[in-house]
Amino acid sequence: MIENFEYYKTEGKVKKRSIDVSMARSLMELSKKHLEYIRSQKISKENARFLFKDIYDTIRESSQSLMCLRGFKPLSHEAIIAFLRDVMLVEIKYVDGFNRFRVLRNRVSYEAVDLDDETCNEAFEFLKEFLLMIKKIYVRELK
Repeated sequence: MIENFEYYKTEGKVKKRSIDVSMARSLMELSKKHLEYIRSQKISKENARFLFKDIYDTIRESSQSLMCLRGFKPLSHEAIIAFLRDVMLVEIKYVDGFNRFRVLRNRVSYEAVDLDDETCNEAFEFLKEFLLMIKKIYVRELK
């Protein structure tokens, strides 16, 4: 369960820092490069677990860029999700999708759960839509 953003601040899972536009730009650029790389690959049963991790990292990096624009550094992935939900007021479908893929990524990474190409393709479709939404917020925040 994702707690409210204040919980993560209180528990030291988020650090307050000065606004870091340079880091935000770097993270957004990295997420663009990740997206290009993922697009260049043909998702298959053999590479699904590896590409899925790249997809998840791209979701996380792009989201974290928004935190930089507000002067926060996350120390947990749950804190990033809470930030999107509670501070940026992102639609719940994106928050739920991010959290679902966070849980699955943990299972793939730490429990050696296998991942099929269908799930990876679903995550990739989510990523493309998610990035469009994040980029709109990013541009708005830069103004």
